[in-house]
Amino acid sequence: NLSVSAAEITSLNGAQITSGSVPDSALSANVALLNRTPQHFTGINTFAGNVGIGTTTPGFPLNLASVLGDKIALYGNSGSHYGLGVQPGLLQIYTDGSGSDVAFGYGQSSPMTETMRIKGNGYVGIGTSTPAAPLDVFSSGFPSALIDGSNIVGTWLDLRNTSAGGETWQFIST
Repeated sequence: NLSVSAAEITSLNGAQITSGSVPDSALSANVALLNRTPQHFTGINTFAGNVGIGTTTPGFPLNLASVLGDKIALYGNSGSHYGLGVQPGLLQIYTDGSGSDVAFGYGQSSPMTETMRIKGNGYVGIGTSTPAAPLDVFSSGFPSALIDGSNIVGTWLDLRNTSAGGETWQFIST
């Protein structure tokens, strides 16, 4: 049974340790996974296997606890923020307020080539970042929109005015 102080240890081969423990105070700040709360990691950290946050049995490379609510805050630390959440039967992608939008595209954050935007007011723009209606499609190509169907009766497009006295227009391609 060997007893030495932390000051007396100049090098340590972890493969030769078969039992016992070393208190955090005796470890260098460079040692990963110190027994501290909260944990702070800097630099590049590599983990083999699955990592769990709020779960001790992760089944995927990154696994969050199986509880409903906010899951990932992408920007902001509390309150209204940009993030991802889960509710029963629903994956949520949200912003910090009704004046903020969600955009889809390719490339990288700046510059990103935007292909679709969902405005905070619910308007959807495809090919435009400033939709002027609940669905606004812009294309310089032909056709601007395409509706396919495989029903033997035909492909239907209904335009409905649901106000009092409103009309319904049906376009049918057989």
